[in-house]
Amino acid sequence: PRPETGFVVERAGAPALVADAVVLATGHRAPLDPLAERWRGPRTRFIADPWPSLAAFAIAGDEPVVVLGSGLSAIDAVLTLTRGPRSAPIVCVSRHGLLTRDHAPASAPPPHVDLAPAIERWRAAPTLRGLVAVIRRAIDDAGAWRPVIDAVRPHTARIWAALPVDDAAAFLRHVRPLWEVHRHRMAPGVAAIVDHHARAGTFRVVAGRVTRVDATATSATLEVAQRGGGACTLAASWVVNCTGPGSHHTPAPPIAGLIAAGALEADPLGLGVVTGERGEAIAGGRPRDDLFVIGTLCKPRLWESTAVPELRAQAEIVARALVAGRGRVK
Repeated sequence: PRPETGFVVERAGAPALVADAVVLATGHRAPLDPLAERWRGPRTRFIADPWPSLAAFAIAGDEPVVVLGSGLSAIDAVLTLTRGPRSAPIVCVSRHGLLTRDHAPASAPPPHVDLAPAIERWRAAPTLRGLVAVIRRAIDDAGAWRPVIDAVRPHTARIWAALPVDDAAAFLRHVRPLWEVHRHRMAPGVAAIVDHHARAGTFRVVAGRVTRVDATATSATLEVAQRGGGACTLAASWVVNCTGPGSHHTPAPPIAGLIAAGALEADPLGLGVVTGERGEAIAGGRPRDDLFVIGTLCKPRLWESTAVPELRAQAEIVARALVAGRGRVK
């Protein structure tokens, strides 16, 4: 419930809070369950989200594991599963089979790459195809991909804002997996651990989609339709879900309630909610002066909205707006 101005924040098991303004910094949504309709049998060996329960720490080195996903969340799980001796295999299954790349060793400074002129020219007629061409050309010129990907970062928000909606949707469908594994990279030491287990036969990646799981109380058998054709069967003692944050197409509380009340507006791509340059919520085309957003919910406007440098900048902007207007954007 709301008073005439501001908010009343209801809390489970604690007194309500009255606020002139609210800042939403809810972080990522919990992972979705990609096997909900394909799992047959007990769910005792399925870890839906390994981090809140720390369940992955209890898995023994002689128990085979299937990890769903092959990004940084999956690599975190692999590090946990290999913290001690490991004799049983870990298999990551993801649609594209793309393992996140590693940072370059710090032995030599990377070449300097300035993408500002090329990005400005691209913004005159922005398309996804044109953006890919700009990045490929820069990689050819630099002779290395890492400094080019890093050079995109300062321009990410302007690039994302310039992309037509259809092109942004195409990026999410087709280009995002490639971008993610090159943008969010492993430290060289972590890559060395992964490579060691790959050479030892205790780690591999399968490109494909799990079509069925038959489980008992102590094991699971997964049928995988492999990318490019064919199928394989994987036997596991545990299945760990590392598919990454869930979509905002079906918002969770309290976001869902604020959307239903007209205080927030969901974006059509399911990335978060509509916000303005100061982090203020925008609903029905009208900016709010008492509701602000920081973090992953700002992805529709910024895209890059999860790493510390971006979050720090967002927090400063919102804090200045709050201090200047005591909860009112001026």
